[in-house]
Amino acid sequence: MTADALALPIKTADDYTAEELAAVVVYRDKAFTSRSLVMPGGRLLQVSKGHVAVKVIDAQARAYLDGHPDLERLSE
Repeated sequence: MTADALALPIKTADDYTAEELAAVVVYRDKAFTSRSLVMPGGRLLQVSKGHVAVKVIDAQARAYLDGHPDLERLSE
């Protein structure tokens, strides 16, 4: 972990608006219509009907999905 990461404040749900908490980003799976994606640490993300959606505020999941070669982020 870098010193920069330690300097970032930890946000709670109270730090976001209702719209930010509800907003999602959707990715299209170019290889499978249904599967489980296992993130580092064991967290599962489910692909269903060729799509996987995560909350916009979930930076860890978005970084994982952005870096996955089989997934493309759909326009918002």
